[in-house]
Amino acid sequence: MYADITYYIEDYKGTLTDPSEIEKLLKKANRKIDEVTFNRIVELGVENLSEFQQNLVKEAVCYQADYINENGSEGFTVASYSVLGISINYNQQTESEKLDISADAYNNLKQTGLMCRVV
Repeated sequence: MYADITYYIEDYKGTLTDPSEIEKLLKKANRKIDEVTFNRIVELGVENLSEFQQNLVKEAVCYQADYINENGSEGFTVASYSVLGISINYNQQTESEKLDISADAYNNLKQTGLMCRVV
């Protein structure tokens, strides 16, 4: 994992307290980070990233773990709904919403260059 429980609690200062829950969420967050970076971290090896990139990735994993804790990880967003003849549409989504990732995690990962579709 790119970020462990110790990093989450001591460096990131996360709000979750149950170690088993933290570990479960960090694993899910790790998989999401790998997905949005096209598994480049896996391919390159996290130890081969610059220290700057490594720090951004660790923090992104923690942001994503908190995001999953707050929002779930089902990967869907309500686009529109209607109640008693009143309808509301949400057509514009940010890139992070399209990817179902925390906006903070997305912004961190953008800085690493690992999300670029063309390498």
